[in-house]
Amino acid sequence: MKTLQIFEETVITKYKQELIEVDSDLVLILYRENSKVMSYSLLEKKRCKINKKKKTFDIKAPKKSKKSKKSKKQAKDVLYDTLSPNWEYFSPKIFDEIKKKYSTDIKWEKFKVDPYKEIKKNGTLDKSRILYFDWSSHLVHRFGQEAPLSSIQIFDYIEGVSDKDFHLEKAYKHLKKKKEVLEVREEEIPYYNRDRFCTKGLYMQVLLPQGMVDKIWDRVKKDDYPSVRLREAFVPMYWRKDSIDPLGIKKFQRSEKEMKAREEMRLDEDE
Repeated sequence: MKTLQIFEETVITKYKQELIEVDSDLVLILYRENSKVMSYSLLEKKRCKINKKKKTFDIKAPKKSKKSKKSKKQAKDVLYDTLSPNWEYFSPKIFDEIKKKYSTDIKWEKFKVDPYKEIKKNGTLDKSRILYFDWSSHLVHRFGQEAPLSSIQIFDYIEGVSDKDFHLEKAYKHLKKKKEVLEVREEEIPYYNRDRFCTKGLYMQVLLPQGMVDKIWDRVKKDDYPSVRLREAFVPMYWRKDSIDPLGIKKFQRSEKEMKAREEMRLDEDE
C-alpha cells in the first residue's frame, strides 16, 4: 500500500463511510459511528468511483440484467447489492481447516481477521487470504481468481455413484485407492428411492487438486449454473459425453445399452 488514503462519504444510514485504497485493485470500506469502526467491506477497486480531488467516492451499482427486471424492493436495496459478494479476511489457518472439514462444518467466524487492524500493522493485506464462502453452492471463492478454492465436496447416491449407473463394487475398490477421496463407504439406498436396479450407493468426501478444479471451472464457467456443473464433473454419467472424469471412474459406468435395457425392463414391470 502506497499511502493510507482515506475518502469520506456520508450515506443515508447513521454510519459514515471511509474508503482506504489498499492497492491497485482492492479497497477497504469502513463504517464508523462517531470515531468507532462498526463494520467493514472489502471490494474490488473497480467497483468504486473515486474522486481524488474532492476526496469522495461512490460504490457502483450492479448492472441490471436484460433478462429480468428488479422489483421495487430489490431496487431500493442497492447498498446490499453493491457490497456483494461479502469478502472476508482470514487467518492462514483457514486453509488447513478447509482441507480437513466440509465447508458448512467450519466455524468461519473463528478464523476471521480484522483487515483494518492488519493494514495498520503491516501496511497491506495478503490477498490470497481474502475469501468468500457461498452458502448456496458451498463453494469457497478467492479474491482476484476466477475458479473457486478447492474444498471438500460430499456426494451420496443421489448425485454420486450408485449401482444404478455404475458397477458398484469395482468403482468402490478403485475409489478407496484414490488419494483425492478422503472417505468412501457403501450405503443402502432408502426404500423410497430404491428398486431392483438401484439398491446401493457410495457416500464419499472428495478433495480435488486445485489444478483440476481450475480445469473444470474453465470449462463450466460460462454456464448459467457453473457451481452445479462443477459438482456434476466429479462423477461422470453415461449421457455426459464430454466428462472430464477427475476420479477415473468412467470405466466403471454401465453402458448406454445396458442402461436402456434396464429402463425397458422397468417399464414392462410397471405395466
